[in-house]
Amino acid sequence: MRHLQKISISNARRFGKDIEIDFGHGATILLAPNGTGKTTVFEAIELALTGSTQRLGNPPSALIREKQPGLDVRLDFEDGKFCEVEYRKGNIPILKGDHNELFRNHGLESIPFLLRLTHLLEQRGKNWIIGAGTEEAGSMLDRISIGRELNQVSGKRISVLKAARKEEEIRKLHLEQSKQNLIEFQDLLNKRNKLAVDTKLIPFKDIVSQIQHYFTLVLNEEVHIVIENASSGGASLSHIQSIIDQKIKELDRKIEQYTELENLIPLYDSNSINISSKQEKILNLDKEEKFLEKEKHKVANENETNKQNLSFAQTALTALCEIIDLFVQQEVSQLERDQFKTEIESLNIKLLSDKDNLKSLNDKIEEAKAHSDRRRLLDEGIEKALNERGELTNLEELHKEWQKLHESIEELNKSTIPELNIQKSLSNERLSEVRTLLINAQNRFQASEKSLKQLKDVSDTIQGAVSVIAANIPENRQDCPVCAAEYSPKELQTRISNALTSINPLVADAVIVAKEASKHLEDTQSKYNEEMLLLNKTLNELNRFEEQIKSINSLINEKILPRFPSCKTPNDALAQNKVISDNIRGTLLKLNRERDLLGEVLPSEKLKDLVLLKGEYERRIDTMQISINNFSLKLSNVIEKIENIQIRISDKNKEKVLIDIDSKESEINELKTLNVRIKSKQTELQENIDKIKQQIISENNFISHIVSQQNVISEKWLAMELLGEPSKKSLIESKNSMLRRQNELIEARKSANTLEIELSRWKAAEAFEILDKEIKEKAHPDNEDEYLIKLKELLKNSESKNHFLSQRIGTLNSLFENVKIQQDTVHKYVESVNPLWRSLLKRVVVNPRFAETSLNSYSKRNKTLAEASTKFDGSFIDVADVASEAQLTDLQLTFMLAMAKKYEWTSWKALLLDDPTQHHDLVHSAAVFDLLRDYIINLDFQVLLGTHDAVQANFFRRKLVNDGIDAKIWTLKADENGVRAECI
Repeated sequence: MRHLQKISISNARRFGKDIEIDFGHGATILLAPNGTGKTTVFEAIELALTGSTQRLGNPPSALIREKQPGLDVRLDFEDGKFCEVEYRKGNIPILKGDHNELFRNHGLESIPFLLRLTHLLEQRGKNWIIGAGTEEAGSMLDRISIGRELNQVSGKRISVLKAARKEEEIRKLHLEQSKQNLIEFQDLLNKRNKLAVDTKLIPFKDIVSQIQHYFTLVLNEEVHIVIENASSGGASLSHIQSIIDQKIKELDRKIEQYTELENLIPLYDSNSINISSKQEKILNLDKEEKFLEKEKHKVANENETNKQNLSFAQTALTALCEIIDLFVQQEVSQLERDQFKTEIESLNIKLLSDKDNLKSLNDKIEEAKAHSDRRRLLDEGIEKALNERGELTNLEELHKEWQKLHESIEELNKSTIPELNIQKSLSNERLSEVRTLLINAQNRFQASEKSLKQLKDVSDTIQGAVSVIAANIPENRQDCPVCAAEYSPKELQTRISNALTSINPLVADAVIVAKEASKHLEDTQSKYNEEMLLLNKTLNELNRFEEQIKSINSLINEKILPRFPSCKTPNDALAQNKVISDNIRGTLLKLNRERDLLGEVLPSEKLKDLVLLKGEYERRIDTMQISINNFSLKLSNVIEKIENIQIRISDKNKEKVLIDIDSKESEINELKTLNVRIKSKQTELQENIDKIKQQIISENNFISHIVSQQNVISEKWLAMELLGEPSKKSLIESKNSMLRRQNELIEARKSANTLEIELSRWKAAEAFEILDKEIKEKAHPDNEDEYLIKLKELLKNSESKNHFLSQRIGTLNSLFENVKIQQDTVHKYVESVNPLWRSLLKRVVVNPRFAETSLNSYSKRNKTLAEASTKFDGSFIDVADVASEAQLTDLQLTFMLAMAKKYEWTSWKALLLDDPTQHHDLVHSAAVFDLLRDYIINLDFQVLLGTHDAVQANFFRRKLVNDGIDAKIWTLKADENGVRAECI
């Protein structure tokens, strides 16, 4: 299970379904732009191994692709082993596979930290030990197995000491309890001795009999009370005392109520007499009201008869008045008929005269309009010809513009564009020559770079060997292990140090050659760019002039040709304009000659006056015709009206009708006078009836008030449980009986107080017996003195055990001090990774500031703390405070590589690197790639490297392939189905 063969991803972030990436034994390179999904691959690996991701938290819902219910990731290792995770929204990730075999005895909660110590390099410095706080870094180191047991023991220090101190507190409680038991037993003895009395007690059965008597007296019935001792007797006595007190209070309240009721009895008797008197008065008022109602009905009948007579008389009078009105209307209509005839004859004479005048005026107006219309047509023709002359001027201007544009196009096609085409051909020839020179310069530069790389590799190998010799040679050795020459130990160390810092001369010469090749390449590239710039300038000029010709042609087609639809050239347009000009000139001569022959027309003001006069005649004729029609209609209506009236009054005499009207008016006045007298009598009767009703209501209200008083008194009488009607005699008898009962209860209460004193003596005697029994039960089977001695011995044993436990706590403190010493030894072992780390740093980080970088591990307050520091201005500081982003990445990467080599906690040897060279140039990246290559070849590590830089990716692959190492590049591309992976 040493190598990962394949990863399958479904619906993680932008990834689609079932995306597979095959891994080689050497290196797998993920090449993709930022934001495409490189980091998602690393997070998917962590999720499949641990069921969570430290960056996204748990559950990692942000890792699920949008609009998908969940994601799946599977890692396939050698020998058919696998690790798989299935995660659905709303649930926890489910792990399947061979995790236990992969991680041995490490719990899943430690795996994310261990991965970041030895396997995984994330972007943005998250969860790096470089730059982490001391507690966070220490927590990461705690996850590795070195000294884990000591850390676990140290971690138990607080809980173990807490448990020991808790046991110590329990022992102290036992000691306190023993002391308390002894004190309590001694207190019981003292209390019992104080309760011993010699007073003679009344027999208890007499006390019980007396209490029984109280219950019978109070409850008025035989009651059997069980009293076993003085306490229950005291409770029963207290109970009956409270009942007696309650009964006395109730009697006091009832006596007060009886006294109050006694004062109301005279009012009750007086109210009964008043009720009888008022009821008799109401009967008399009812009789008087019925009599008046009969009288009121009789008068109402008389009033109805009088109303009918009055109505008949008024109807007859109305009919007579209508006949008189008809006589008057007949006389008025005859006068109107004669007047209408006279008006109609006068209007007919005027109408004939106006019609003759209107005919003569119409003839004059028609003649003037015909003359004016012909003159208007001639003027419009002349105006149209003048407008056409103005339009001809516009066409002549357009012809001039067309001629200029035509000449511009001819100039461009004959001169400018051919010259630019010649310049274009020349530029292409020069560019071809410079391109050949550029290819030669690039080949020269690549050859120099390859030579420089080979020399550097050899130099690095030599320096690495010298570094190994320097790290392992004893300080007192005198012979050189390389050349076997003899030196003093100090001189030998100096020579080895110089060999480490010296630079191979051939490398320096190769660097000069590479720089010269680079300078030549830059110059050639600059010349190539200049030629390309000139060619582009010429092409731009050609395009500009061609666009200018297109623009001119477009202008001619859109603006000019529509005005000359039958013309193809400016000369055609010129000929067309001449024809139009001749036509306009001939038309104007003809129209002016005809207008001169027509002569002057009638002025418009005079024509308007004639039209107004015509309108006036027409309005007068219409008005007279309407008047004649109206008078004719009125005349017809008046004649018809006269005839209708004559029919209705033909049998009537006007003088007789006037006499009948006077007679009926006298009769109506007499009936109205009678009606007033009847209404006055009705009003008087109604007022008397209302007065009687009001008296009845007043008497009934008075009776209701008295009855409510009687009801209140009766309710109080019944509430006092008194029988019969309220009377003073019955009330006094009940009150006296209640007073006698109250006196009996007061005497019983006094007697109970005396009995209470006797019961208290009995309680003291019983308490003595109880304490004596409790003492004997506590001491059983021993007697009092033996039990007291035993309690004292228990107290002594508790004190001895407390002393023993205090000694054991001291032993535990000594143990944890020794554990701390051993932890310090473990910290030194962890720090032994520093030489390897520094040797890796020298291969990657050029800046000598980090030459003395080291990991410091220590414990404080039972916690492991760690920090990475370097020497700066004579003191050690956190490397994160002085390192750039690229240097921080190198520090974390080399530390992780050193830890991966030194502490193998899993059988899967892999390096998962998310864009480790994103801040590096190619030269710096090459140093990192050399280091990774050595880990693949020498230590059989598998590398997964993500990058967005195609140059670095291809460079790393070529380096590995040249050394015979399996290397693949996978690209990540997005389409409508999500991100997909392709091997190139």
